[in-house]
Amino acid sequence: MEQKLFKSSIILLFLIGVFWIVFSSVIYYEDIQITDGYKLFQDILLMTIIFGSILIMWCVIGLNSNSKNMDAFYVTYNVGVLVFLLATIAALVTTIILANKVTDYKNDSDCTSESFLIEFAELNKKSFQTLCQSDCKCYYDDYSVIAIQQGMKNFTLSQSEAIRVQQCQVFESFDLDNKDSNSEILKTFEEASSCSGFCSKNSYFVFSDVNKHVPLSDCKDEIVSFVEKNNDRFIIASSIMTFFMIITFILSLLQLHQTQKVQDFQQKNVEQYIVNCS
Repeated sequence: MEQKLFKSSIILLFLIGVFWIVFSSVIYYEDIQITDGYKLFQDILLMTIIFGSILIMWCVIGLNSNSKNMDAFYVTYNVGVLVFLLATIAALVTTIILANKVTDYKNDSDCTSESFLIEFAELNKKSFQTLCQSDCKCYYDDYSVIAIQQGMKNFTLSQSEAIRVQQCQVFESFDLDNKDSNSEILKTFEEASSCSGFCSKNSYFVFSDVNKHVPLSDCKDEIVSFVEKNNDRFIIASSIMTFFMIITFILSLLQLHQTQKVQDFQQKNVEQYIVNCS
């Protein structure tokens, strides 16, 4: 009986590990253009894949304990399952907290309350006031009338000039928190979602290529929507996997209980045999 319980625990843990690897890989390649440029999101997916791989490798310990019937392996395996269960619960709690923060991000329409939004809004404002303005001449390959209509004041047909604010010399002097990572995120979303601006829509692209067509939307909406969509996916996945991790843990506990009962029974038989022999 205990062997069946333990094998069921190992198989379930293996399937959970496979799920996390497949789940994260699908999300990665579904939005690969954004994922490649959004390092934080990329790191989260990578950690999830590593977590799934560890679960699969932990099954090897379970198989060893099952084949060799060694208590040390049994204990190690069950402690690991408990740790994995706690990690899954922690991930679920984190996604639920983030879901509440997403609501706050949506409600902060002026980007004045949430520090996460304030950083992006300040960077966008400073950058829009720099590229193709007095502080940074830009290369613009369209008609000058269109450039003027879009609010550009300092542009040229010389391809040696900047096409994005990161190429402006003055950009390095911006005294803004996380300006490099945030500008990379804004560049990624400009390229993937045809948006520009943050809590306001820019009249031209600032972080990717000023020569692209006119921006279609505000990048704040695109980023918050992206975070919300993927966080909802992780909430659903974490909820389901937490349920199955609990089952895995219960199976491993039942196995320990059954094993202890067998050992107690064997010990009593040995003691009884000694008594009878004496």
